[in-house]
Amino acid sequence: MINQVKLLAKFIFLKYKHKSASINSFQVNRNLKISKGARINKGVIIGENVSIGEYSYINNNSIVFNSDIGKFCSISYNCMIGLPNHPIKNVSTSPFIYSKNNILNIPGSFEDLNIQTIIGNDVWIGANAIIMRGVSIGNGAIIGAGSVVTKDIPAYAIAVGNPAKVIKMRFKKNHIEFLEEMKYWDKYDTQNKELAHLVLNREKWIEDVK
Repeated sequence: MINQVKLLAKFIFLKYKHKSASINSFQVNRNLKISKGARINKGVIIGENVSIGEYSYINNNSIVFNSDIGKFCSISYNCMIGLPNHPIKNVSTSPFIYSKNNILNIPGSFEDLNIQTIIGNDVWIGANAIIMRGVSIGNGAIIGAGSVVTKDIPAYAIAVGNPAKVIKMRFKKNHIEFLEEMKYWDKYDTQNKELAHLVLNREKWIEDVK
């Protein structure tokens, strides 16, 4: 009963603190940094050292730790992002041995515990995908459903599989350079007419970029 009251109190605190965002999960770290328009759906677990950019959403039952998520990202159901690794070259793989509060009363010895995972802007991550801690995913990239991302993914790449591999680029090099320079996610509120024009023209915008 006491734990439930504490969870409810934290939930109310976060809802009040982040009025411009939408938080619908009870399992969110109170130190979360979340920007306006962002949304966290039911059942999502948000651990320590997480920031979420404007108008990004995380769908039901996903888990996020130690991650910086950019703006306008779409994260589907049951994704796992930035979860802790275990050392494979140490004597033991157990956190009871290597973590900060280990049973040996020695300094924590696994540096990966503090590494951030970086998700760029306008990234789409499909359902059941796993993004390993320390990975960087570039702007506009797409991660296929069920993929396991163990290495960095470049901007505007489409990556699928276990381990995830880039199968194609969304656009040609000059189009990617145009989008990276445009950075609509930083200018949408001041240059919305230009952005609206590009969106309404769909694929035709590519013809205008030489």
